[in-house]
Amino acid sequence: MAKISNKVKARKAKALHAHRVKMLRRAALQQTRILTSEDTGGLPVKSVQQPATSQRTLRACLLGASTPPTAPDVAPTAPVVASTAADAASTAADAASTAADAASTAADAASTAAVVASTAAVVASTAADAASTAADVASTAADVASTAADVAGPSTSHDVLATPNISTKRKGTQSNATKRLKLFREEKNDSGSDSDSEVKCRINPRESVLMVTDKSLENYLDENYVCEYCSNATQRHTITIVQHDVKVTRRCSDCNISVTRQLMGNHENLISLVYSNMLSGHGYTYYNNMCSINRMKFVSYYMYNRIQRKIRDAANERWVHLQENTRRIIFDHYREHLDRHPIGGILDIDVSIDASWDTKGHHSQIGTAFVVEIFTGMVVDYNTFCKNCKQCQTFKSRKENGKITQAEFDSEMGKHLPDCDKNYDGTAKNMEADAAVLMWGRSQDNKLRYTTLVGDGDSSTFNKVCGMNNDAGPYEDVKVEKAEGINHFSKILATQLARQMSLVKGKGKLTNSTIQKLAGYFTKAIRDNIDTDWKQMRDACLSGLFHSTSTDEKPVHVHCPKGKDSWCFYQQDIANGKTPRSHKKMILHFQLPSIHMSEVLKIYHSLVSEENMTKCLKGKTQNPNESLHHRVWKLAPKDKYVGRVMVDFAMAVTAVNYNAGYMMGSLTNLLGLPQNDMTDWYFNMKDRRMKDPTRCTKPRKAPEKADPSYGADAD
Repeated sequence: MAKISNKVKARKAKALHAHRVKMLRRAALQQTRILTSEDTGGLPVKSVQQPATSQRTLRACLLGASTPPTAPDVAPTAPVVASTAADAASTAADAASTAADAASTAADAASTAAVVASTAAVVASTAADAASTAADVASTAADVASTAADVAGPSTSHDVLATPNISTKRKGTQSNATKRLKLFREEKNDSGSDSDSEVKCRINPRESVLMVTDKSLENYLDENYVCEYCSNATQRHTITIVQHDVKVTRRCSDCNISVTRQLMGNHENLISLVYSNMLSGHGYTYYNNMCSINRMKFVSYYMYNRIQRKIRDAANERWVHLQENTRRIIFDHYREHLDRHPIGGILDIDVSIDASWDTKGHHSQIGTAFVVEIFTGMVVDYNTFCKNCKQCQTFKSRKENGKITQAEFDSEMGKHLPDCDKNYDGTAKNMEADAAVLMWGRSQDNKLRYTTLVGDGDSSTFNKVCGMNNDAGPYEDVKVEKAEGINHFSKILATQLARQMSLVKGKGKLTNSTIQKLAGYFTKAIRDNIDTDWKQMRDACLSGLFHSTSTDEKPVHVHCPKGKDSWCFYQQDIANGKTPRSHKKMILHFQLPSIHMSEVLKIYHSLVSEENMTKCLKGKTQNPNESLHHRVWKLAPKDKYVGRVMVDFAMAVTAVNYNAGYMMGSLTNLLGLPQNDMTDWYFNMKDRRMKDPTRCTKPRKAPEKADPSYGADAD
């Protein structure tokens, strides 16, 4: 039996490997797509990275442009070339496979017939050569197909299905951020054009900022460049750094000619450093330390503060521009989904408001508040109050120490007042109510009226809003209604039951686990009865308590839903004509002394009154406001000192990013900074993270749906 030579084995392996590579390339060509927001409903997709020539089209699609830029003149014929080349690649790959099979057959024939071994070897060698040639042809055809696809640019056709990148834990659902960004992209497509302020400055994709020491750059220039006038190697270079401005001076000792040119501008470098520093939640101290450790020149606090204010003003400008788009989105949503139309050009909307402070207690110097539309989740307004200004304190201290006169103090204060950080004289406790009065008062300037206020149990904000215009309300003829956040009632229930826990302890009594389950049942009952009758919601809220305290001797299931589909095992058995099962197997089952049970019932009845249940029928929460507060204090950390400039920047950037995403909220164009593919990648990455569901919590369950032994199909 003749052996197959190593050369034949190598050729067979090479042909097989080439065939696999070409199949992978063909699959990759079929998966390379650029998808618009309509393809996936605004969901992120997995796509192959595009070449540098198609980046402009990619950005246009990501920004929601109505029509992506067209390819060059050669583009219309490129898809045909790509298709033909792909077919050629497939044919060549098939030929390679056939040739490889022929080589294997020839080798087998050589092993069975020693007489024809030499001839079979020649045939095998010839077949292997043919396979190698066919593989090369397939590789060339695939390269031609790839080149043609690159020339044609990314495809935007809708005839190819895309696979959304959805987490398996939340499959079929969208995060609130995804819905907001989808609404904003749809509005942007309908508008049809972008403003000049949204056109980003572009630079060469290969251009980036490098960190090079001045001495190493001087030595490199001295060794590799000669004088352009005398052509002698007597030219010496000097790097001069003023703040972040880099200049190069060339001086020739022979011809005594000196030329100074600017290498890097101070404007771009300084603003980029301060902007990135502010996005990371840091101030001047961090910037100073970073520059010192990296052997970089740093600017004074006065210059740094000037740049901070410039960036803050750019963020406010972006928010003012975005407010127009946000208002159009809200108008469209109310018209299409709620059948609510503007009256006299002003639309009545439902909002939630909540405030936050930079420190705990009622001695905080800075307070913030957001107004959020509850159906779209869009920020419609915000406000910042500050009780302190360091510059004013400096002027007063200098006057008290006799360093400046009263006339000089008045002059300095007159110049400082337009930039003064202090804009509030009240107490920190009243900041939320005063901010609400301010924002309700200017709401009609934005063609909106906030007629429903979703808040927590504190009524001071609502009362102060209703007390505007001598108790006539902010809109006089239109009254403002109060709605409660549904999470607020479960917190009150848990807090008041915890007080009873201190009196009754032990197995089967009020424990932490029992209280948390009762609070969860209470919240689920409200959520399941949104937009129904307040009595139905009341019975559902009471059912969790009475169901959990029922016994075989005294079953109390009058508030539980009736029927065969009820979550209550007792009502299931009654509807099916069976003997009710025992209550002893319930997961949540406890008994209280009558004196303590009466106190618990008082707590429940105070929460399920007609007034409270009516306020919960909308089923809304202040969760968007809490999310916004979290984002603000990440940009302006509470454990560091931050002034009003930093908080104003954090509020504007948070509102813009929350409504439209990080890419559209970028300030690089307004600051005159170039933006390349690295900055695009950063803002797109932030958008993807924001759209991904951050929580995969299990849905709340009714008392017996949490108990496997008492399911709907239990025996």
